[in-house]
Amino acid sequence: RTLDLVFGSKDERNFWYEQLLILLDDEKERRAQERRDVKSVEKELSMDGRKENWKAVLANWESKRAVTSTKSLILMGVPPNQRAVVWAKYVGNSLQVTGDLFNIFKKHAQKAMEAHDSHGKDDEFEGHEHSIKVLHKDLPRTFKEIKFFHDGGELEEPLKQVLQAYIFYRPDVGYVQGMSF
Repeated sequence: RTLDLVFGSKDERNFWYEQLLILLDDEKERRAQERRDVKSVEKELSMDGRKENWKAVLANWESKRAVTSTKSLILMGVPPNQRAVVWAKYVGNSLQVTGDLFNIFKKHAQKAMEAHDSHGKDDEFEGHEHSIKVLHKDLPRTFKEIKFFHDGGELEEPLKQVLQAYIFYRPDVGYVQGMSF
């Protein structure tokens, strides 16, 4: 029926009005889903384009590192499967820290922390007290809104381990407030 027809009763009019509202809602949802699908495809296409751009940048890293277009690519987001390579190149490793070296200082820090926790004060811990205190005070304030850095989150312990290892690797620097950011 069209809306300009005369309805037999008020109930019939309300029934058809409700049916019309349902149809309109269904159409709105269909169009919204269509827009989401289009955006998803556009995002995927743009991600594929970024992957190709990152391949080109990584192949010529030294000449492309400081170029404005590379900075723009970073702001758009690094594709997940390329993040480890991009960030390692971008941040660099001027201290020449290897996995083995990190593990040595991580174990040294763990040993000192365990000795300190069980005996109070230990020679291995001496000189690092201030850094450790600042670190333990600062960590709960690190990225408060990102839960995996707090309260047993999956990155809470690794972050603490990296920072404690650094305290023992570079005792001349130690831990400085805000370093966890």
